Amino acid sequence: MALDKVRKVVIWLVVAFIAYAIFTSPDRSADIVHNIWSILSNGVDQIGKFFDKILNS
Repeated sequence: MALDKVRKVVIWLVVAFIAYAIFTSPDRSADIVHNIWSILSNGVDQIGKFFDKILNS
């Protein structure tokens, strides 16, 4: 029970911090999201190339 309350408070704090970061510096927030998206898409692309090479060998 107490852990659920702590988890709820932590989630609200994280959401509040993200909202604060977006409102105080939207350009930097957009850059961070763009960089995260680039990392994820590059990783998926590389995994696809890996399996493509395995299947075509």
